[in-house]
Amino acid sequence: MRRNEYAHGVTVPIERVRAALRSLHPGPLSHADADTVVDIVQHAIDPDLELAWHNEDTVGSDHVAMFFTLGTAVYELAGRTETPKPNLASTEDDEQQRLHLLAANLEDQPTRELAYALTHVLAIHTPWRGISLGEAYEQGHFIVDLRRMLSIADRRGDELVATLTEALATR
Repeated sequence: MRRNEYAHGVTVPIERVRAALRSLHPGPLSHADADTVVDIVQHAIDPDLELAWHNEDTVGSDHVAMFFTLGTAVYELAGRTETPKPNLASTEDDEQQRLHLLAANLEDQPTRELAYALTHVLAIHTPWRGISLGEAYEQGHFIVDLRRMLSIADRRGDELVATLTEALATR
């Protein structure tokens, strides 16, 4: 059984991740939508991913591992078996524009909601070491901006995050 880390070292079985994603997106997912969802989710962990990818930091490695678990489960929704490859090409300057383009590429609401819930949960449960108030504030703005880009109402966004968090919680 493949397992991974979620929220400060709590282990989540891959089967639970698959079921959680199916609860948010019960229908089929296209290959293109799967790539787009994974690219959006990556924005939640870009700092940790960049450091871990270059073997400069291991503190955020459980967070990066959860990204790959979520990404792999998203790919499975599209019938794919490979592990997602991160896109490390974007810079901070073009990040907002890229996120707008990615959000615009997702046309159906269940896929937008899947992208939002996964990104929100991963961003909020980031095991940042010594996160500053400024960084926490930026992360909150990122989530609000993403919700707006994906045309998700506040209440619906809260419902999605609650559903995903509950589905991933250990029992």
